[in-house]
Amino acid sequence: MTRKTNIEISREEDFTKILEIEEQYIQQICSDIIKLKPDLVITEKGISDLAQHYLMKANISCVRRVRKTDNNRIAR
Repeated sequence: MTRKTNIEISREEDFTKILEIEEQYIQQICSDIIKLKPDLVITEKGISDLAQHYLMKANISCVRRVRKTDNNRIAR
Protein backbone atom coordinates (compact mmCIF):
# COMPACT_ATOMS: atom_id res chain seq x y z
CA MET A 1 0.00 0.00 0.00
CA THR A 2 1.49 3.32 -1.06
CA ARG A 3 0.24 6.67 0.09
CA LYS A 4 1.62 9.94 -1.20
CA THR A 5 0.98 13.19 0.59
CA ASN A 6 2.49 16.63 0.26
CA ILE A 7 2.83 18.62 3.46
CA GLU A 8 4.43 21.88 4.45
CA ILE A 9 6.11 22.05 7.83
CA SER A 10 6.82 25.41 9.38
CA ARG A 11 7.53 24.45 13.00
CA GLU A 12 9.72 21.80 14.57
CA GLU A 13 6.81 20.63 16.75
CA ASP A 14 4.81 19.88 13.60
CA PHE A 15 7.63 17.74 12.24
CA THR A 16 7.91 15.84 15.52
CA LYS A 17 4.15 15.22 15.57
CA ILE A 18 4.21 13.92 11.98
CA LEU A 19 7.03 11.51 12.85
CA GLU A 20 5.04 10.23 15.84
CA ILE A 21 1.96 9.69 13.67
CA GLU A 22 4.06 7.86 11.06
CA GLU A 23 5.59 5.63 13.73
CA GLN A 24 2.14 4.76 15.14
CA TYR A 25 0.88 3.98 11.62
CA ILE A 26 3.82 1.66 10.88
CA GLN A 27 3.45 -0.03 14.25
CA GLN A 28 -0.26 -0.65 13.59
CA ILE A 29 0.40 -2.16 10.15
CA CYS A 30 3.12 -4.39 11.61
CA SER A 31 0.80 -5.46 14.43
CA ASP A 32 -1.82 -6.44 11.86
CA ILE A 33 0.76 -8.48 9.96
CA ILE A 34 2.11 -10.09 13.14
CA LYS A 35 -1.41 -11.20 14.11
CA LEU A 36 -1.48 -13.31 10.93
CA LYS A 37 1.66 -15.14 12.15
CA PRO A 38 3.57 -15.37 8.86
CA ASP A 39 7.15 -16.62 8.70
CA LEU A 40 7.92 -14.44 5.70
CA VAL A 41 6.71 -11.16 4.19
CA ILE A 42 7.44 -10.53 0.50
CA THR A 43 6.95 -7.12 -1.10
CA GLU A 44 7.51 -5.48 -4.45
CA LYS A 45 8.40 -2.20 -2.74
CA GLY A 46 10.71 -1.29 0.11
CA ILE A 47 10.11 -1.81 3.82
CA SER A 48 10.92 0.92 6.32
CA ASP A 49 13.66 0.28 8.85
CA LEU A 50 11.11 0.64 11.64
CA ALA A 51 8.80 -1.95 10.06
CA GLN A 52 11.73 -4.33 9.59
CA HIS A 53 12.58 -3.87 13.25
CA TYR A 54 9.05 -4.73 14.45
CA LEU A 55 8.79 -7.72 12.13
CA MET A 56 12.25 -9.00 13.04
CA LYS A 57 11.35 -8.85 16.75
CA ALA A 58 8.40 -11.12 15.89
CA ASN A 59 10.74 -13.55 14.03
CA ILE A 60 9.27 -12.61 10.65
CA SER A 61 11.70 -12.42 7.72
CA CYS A 62 11.25 -9.83 4.98
CA VAL A 63 12.11 -9.99 1.30
CA ARG A 64 11.76 -6.64 -0.41
CA ARG A 65 11.85 -5.30 -3.95
CA VAL A 66 10.78 -8.57 -5.55
CA ARG A 67 9.91 -8.19 -9.23
CA LYS A 68 6.20 -8.38 -10.00
CA THR A 69 6.69 -11.41 -12.26
CA ASP A 70 8.58 -13.24 -9.52
CA ASN A 71 5.95 -12.25 -6.97
CA ASN A 72 3.22 -13.70 -9.20
CA ARG A 73 5.16 -16.97 -9.44
CA ILE A 74 5.56 -17.11 -5.67
CA ALA A 75 1.83 -16.47 -5.18
CA ARG A 76 0.87 -19.56 -7.19
